[in-house]
Amino acid sequence: MAGLGLPPAYGKLPLVQTGYAYLSPQARIAHNQFTFEPRCFVSSGVLVYEEPDSGTVHLEADVHLHEFVTIQTGHEGSVRIGERTHVQPRCQFSAYRGSIDIGARVEIAPNCAFYPYNHGMDASIGMQQQPTYTRGGIVIEDEAWLGFGVIVLDGVKVGRGAVIAAGAVVNTDIPEFAIAAGVPAKVVGSRLDEKWRGSAQA
Repeated sequence: MAGLGLPPAYGKLPLVQTGYAYLSPQARIAHNQFTFEPRCFVSSGVLVYEEPDSGTVHLEADVHLHEFVTIQTGHEGSVRIGERTHVQPRCQFSAYRGSIDIGARVEIAPNCAFYPYNHGMDASIGMQQQPTYTRGGIVIEDEAWLGFGVIVLDGVKVGRGAVIAAGAVVNTDIPEFAIAAGVPAKVVGSRLDEKWRGSAQA
């Protein structure tokens, strides 16, 4: 009821400034192991869904999940999203077999996707019957920034403070403070370079 007079989507954000979490009535939570901490914001159209043998989904304090984010878990897969991380609309977290561990203060642009598992490709087996396996899941460390449409694949760690350019496909580890771009993603620079210092200043 508190949000009835507020605009939709981002307009509901003031509701978490009271210290309470906000889960939109239009969010669909079908997960018995979904937990969240104070000041979390879960927008309309968000789907949190579990299949058999699922692990947990946990949102730390001040996490924002914006419209139409989907989190799916199954086959012991789990998701943790660290405090003050913002996930923009239409992102997909498919935690099967492996885990997805997102650090604190991470910025995730719209349409990003995370897949901590792989399919077999044996030509003698139909695609729907292929086994799935993991190489260790996905880790995104604190204060990383993923641009629009980034895809992160199984077995990858994105280091603290790294920046991944829009549209990149990340299939290998990215070092701390690196700037990576392309398909597959390659390191093209470092935020530690002198040229980036003071770049946001007038």
